[in-house]
Amino acid sequence: MKGEQVVKFLENTATPNNYHTARNWLDDYRFYLTADQCTRVNEALQRIESSLSGTMTIIVKVPRFELNLEMNDSYFLD
Repeated sequence: MKGEQVVKFLENTATPNNYHTARNWLDDYRFYLTADQCTRVNEALQRIESSLSGTMTIIVKVPRFELNLEMNDSYFLD
């Protein structure tokens, strides 16, 4: 599942220099994220953005990730 791969990248590999593409991809596909993935993404983004505190860096923030209650397994192929 691509979404899980992107979430793991944010958690384990992403840095302030390379997280933007992953964050943008997840923002585009946020509807499909599970509650667990939303929590993990929010924690990873908080860690990355906190590491930029006190620097002269512009941080583009996206709304916090939350489970979409309309999402269900019927959106996934078997």
